[in-house]
Amino acid sequence: MSESVLINNKYTIQDNDCLKNYRFEKLKGSYLLNELSKLSASSKEVVESLEEMDYFKQYMHVDRTIQDQLLDMIKKSSQVEGCQLILLCGSVGDGKSHLLSYLKSKSKGLLDEFEFHNDATESSDPKLDEIQTLLKVLEDFSDENINKSNKKLILAINLGVLNNFIESEEVKSNYTLLKRFIDDSKVFEQDDISENYESDKFKLVSFGDYSFYELTQYGPKSDYINNILQKVVSKEYGNIFNKAYLIR
Repeated sequence: MSESVLINNKYTIQDNDCLKNYRFEKLKGSYLLNELSKLSASSKEVVESLEEMDYFKQYMHVDRTIQDQLLDMIKKSSQVEGCQLILLCGSVGDGKSHLLSYLKSKSKGLLDEFEFHNDATESSDPKLDEIQTLLKVLEDFSDENINKSNKKLILAINLGVLNNFIESEEVKSNYTLLKRFIDDSKVFEQDDISENYESDKFKLVSFGDYSFYELTQYGPKSDYINNILQKVVSKEYGNIFNKAYLIR
């Protein structure tokens, strides 16, 4: 293991370590407690943006089926001329922003021609409400502009916001193609699976179609949750928690 140094009460791994530039800080006298506190729902680490993620969030990332589905849609859209809209739908806190941030960090070349918008965190004008903001963001996908635009956009959006959007009078009048696509996807109907719903201009994937758990003959099982727990307790070289525990 490479040597470490303590600078201003912050532990920094040397350049040849996979934790290069990662800084450990104490919480109530413990480096480990500080790292574990980042898993709390009240931690600032829970707040996601679409900027590149730090090492902690990259380390805690666990691949999910929806990630593969979204990547497949992005690859298809990148090969098509004209405008393309990919809707990444879900509920509050299910990982939409995290997934996009992770893909931006790991698939930079593939995503270069795409723009991103997160309905929960972004607004170009604080005077606009969420519907007005979306109308502005999706202007290229209106009935008037959709066949003239080359914009490629990935929109992370809460299902409640999406429902309010398509029920607005402006959308009913001027975004009929988009509204029809969303209605046909049945994304709001719990009894239907809407995964991989696509048309020539629009694509939609929803976290609501992917459960954390599956029922087996031995009861409920979650590979996703198990993999997250393994991130905390494993002895693999890049484990932040193990490193923090070893700091004395």
